[in-house]
Amino acid sequence: MMPPNSESANSFDSGTLNHPQTRENLVEETVRLHRALCESNLATEIGLTILDCLGLYSIQFRDSMQDSSVLPKVARVYLRFLQLGQSESLSKHVFAALRAFINNFSHALFKGNAILCGQLVYELLKCCDSRLSSLRQEACAVLYLLMRSNFEFSGRKGLTRVHLQVIISVSQMIGNVIGLNNARFQESLSIINSYATSDKAMKGSGFPMEVKDLTRRVRTVLMATAQMQAHHMDPERLLELQHSLANSYASTPELRHTWLVTMARNHEQNGNISEA
Repeated sequence: MMPPNSESANSFDSGTLNHPQTRENLVEETVRLHRALCESNLATEIGLTILDCLGLYSIQFRDSMQDSSVLPKVARVYLRFLQLGQSESLSKHVFAALRAFINNFSHALFKGNAILCGQLVYELLKCCDSRLSSLRQEACAVLYLLMRSNFEFSGRKGLTRVHLQVIISVSQMIGNVIGLNNARFQESLSIINSYATSDKAMKGSGFPMEVKDLTRRVRTVLMATAQMQAHHMDPERLLELQHSLANSYASTPELRHTWLVTMARNHEQNGNISEA
């Protein structure tokens, strides 16, 4: 009988888990995961504390905030939460805080210039394209509330401001080639439509049709996405498509301006300064 090979015996004795280097790696990985978990929990707690402070401040000084410069600053803190991206658990509280803000301070969004409303719509639409279904549903609910509040604020005459800002934001997202996921975004539009049709308080008004018309227009804009993505490697063809879309909004200066700015930026990136 042949004696056992010393090399095979050594390899048998030195299993993976017994290797000192591997054990060290496992310990380091465990420590790293624990640290990441602690930082994640700390970030969530800090976010919740900020939301609590803003909520309490808004309740305590609601009357004095109505026409003060503090109101837009509070809104921008909420916007910052959306822009930076948060954990799923914290995001739910952010959306709840946004709903409270819209209900209590709608005039900040629908009076004066539309910058704040436009920024909020843009961030909500980005969330409507999120990979997380829970985030998409929350964003759809807040966006629907924004539409509803605009309709009520106008004396149930329409949701002109939100309508325009939604189309502008979608156009900006497409123009910037953010890469909307058509299926996810279409699903979000369907959710918003279902909210409008099932809202008993809005039945008998023109609101459901307003929402339906808005989502239809958004889908029309989205049709340009496939063509633009197909020609994103062909700058001249891409600019032709953008110019055609800009011309289609001749009756809406804000939308036409959005696409012209996008075209100018693309010309500048391609080195066509005179065209820009």
